[in-house]
Amino acid sequence: MPDQKNMNLIGMINKGACRMLLAKCYLALGAYQKAKEQTDMLIDQSGYALMTESFGTFNDGGEAQTWPITRNVIWDMHRPENKLIPANREVIMGMPNRGADAESFVKMLTMRILYPFVFDTRIQTTDGKQALLNIKRNSGDYNAKYDYMRAFGRGIATFRPTSFQSKGYGL
Repeated sequence: MPDQKNMNLIGMINKGACRMLLAKCYLALGAYQKAKEQTDMLIDQSGYALMTESFGTFNDGGEAQTWPITRNVIWDMHRPENKLIPANREVIMGMPNRGADAESFVKMLTMRILYPFVFDTRIQTTDGKQALLNIKRNSGDYNAKYDYMRAFGRGIATFRPTSFQSKGYGL
């Protein structure tokens, strides 16, 4: 199995991913020393390293007044434009959303999928008030401090808890 650095395509099975899977199997079997040996090889001999400094392209988010972003290594690591670049030495096996040369994750906007659509007028609190308002920027009631839709994106919450979790079936 080749190392990722010797492969032209991102997202293909590589030696580091195999070594990590083997370590997880050893952990599941209770073979802790063998798991440690595999992870030591992964860390010390495979070219991977924990990221400790900012890298790649900085993206300041959607609305700086609502949610100001201070650049840090964790933010950089989880930006779509930085996940699969060579400067990210922490990724063992990245999974591109589409062609590796056009990686952008635009077709799978995480905040849109996970963040609930709380601006819907049908969603109200128990006292009858709407959870959040989407106010036009040119309105006198607009306050950038509370512009969560532009900061996080308009969520549609297509990923959601199961009925067992949300309604307690079978409990």
